[in-house]
Amino acid sequence: MNTSSHFRESIVVDISGEQGSEQNLIALATSFSKPDHEDIVRDMNSGDYEHLVNVFDDHFGHFITLIA
Repeated sequence: MNTSSHFRESIVVDISGEQGSEQNLIALATSFSKPDHEDIVRDMNSGDYEHLVNVFDDHFGHFITLIA
């Protein structure tokens, strides 16, 4: 049993399916980045899908793993 209060399971998002939709990634970014979600979402929307994924990974890659 892990008694560490810092233990957190990684979240895995399969971007090849519905989980990887632009709307879902933006919803995840919004829920994990309050109160600065507006700046992050604006940056995510400022390019193509690859840019959106890269921005998402830059901000949340330390605890959300994107797989394809």
